[in-house]
Amino acid sequence: MISEPADIVAAIIKGVERNLMHIFPDKTALRVHYLKRFLPWVIPFLNRRMEAQAVTIE
Repeated sequence: MISEPADIVAAIIKGVERNLMHIFPDKTALRVHYLKRFLPWVIPFLNRRMEAQAVTIE
């Protein structure tokens, strides 16, 4: 799920050249944007579920 920095920079440069208002370096970023826009409660909910399932090593 982590994008390569070089890919992100390339997407930013291409978006600036095309004079785009919003630049999404990959499909994951675009999906997260739409989730936050139309279902803002989903991201905190998923974050809490992921934290609850995480195994802590002490």
